[in-house]
Amino acid sequence: DLAREHLDAAAALADRLQYPSLFANVAYRQGEWHLAADDLPRARLSFQQAQELYREAGWSDFVDEMSSCEAVCCLQQGDLAEAARLSSAAIKDGATLKIAFYHHRIMSAVGDPDQARQALIKAWDLLQRRVATAPDDTCRNALYELVPLHKAVREAWFHAGFRRHTVLLPRLDAPTGRPLKDDEMTTVEWTLSTPEDDAITARAERRRTQILRLLQEARLQGAAP
Repeated sequence: DLAREHLDAAAALADRLQYPSLFANVAYRQGEWHLAADDLPRARLSFQQAQELYREAGWSDFVDEMSSCEAVCCLQQGDLAEAARLSSAAIKDGATLKIAFYHHRIMSAVGDPDQARQALIKAWDLLQRRVATAPDDTCRNALYELVPLHKAVREAWFHAGFRRHTVLLPRLDAPTGRPLKDDEMTTVEWTLSTPEDDAITARAERRRTQILRLLQEARLQGAAP
């Protein structure tokens, strides 16, 4: 197996160089490999080892991410209580995209739709910020379609009951004062409404919330509405 060979080579290199963060990264990828192979006990052990190494290196985001990865192992083992405990400990204001999306999955599984929805909103926002760094629509679409985590977040967002609409808007760096060329425009996915909007009874406040969301989404996707 080619993936196994690369992991073994990386582990040998880490052992030779004695570089702590490389040890941690190898353990992380070994955990992902075991998780994909449905070897859940070994996946959990690898994530725990990686977490300790990241903690020693002071990489707090990865420390939390390892808890989130272990939570997914627990989810697949059917231990929903432990999955929820680990995931809830990992999710924070500064949570990574993976942590937020895994929390969405786990809260959905344990039957907490409110927490699941909030985690998905966070994951979608983080994905928009990441995709906004792409230089053009081709690269942006590649980030959506070719990165498994990104694709999973996008699909979950589309199936969550949010009204969506795709529009063509000027790029943030597009010139003003003349008609724009095709390469000065960019495609933007707008969230027209969410179930949370319906909870806002004041019509003006609801409309304000929606407009602010559209403006933020456009900016995060590199557009100027």
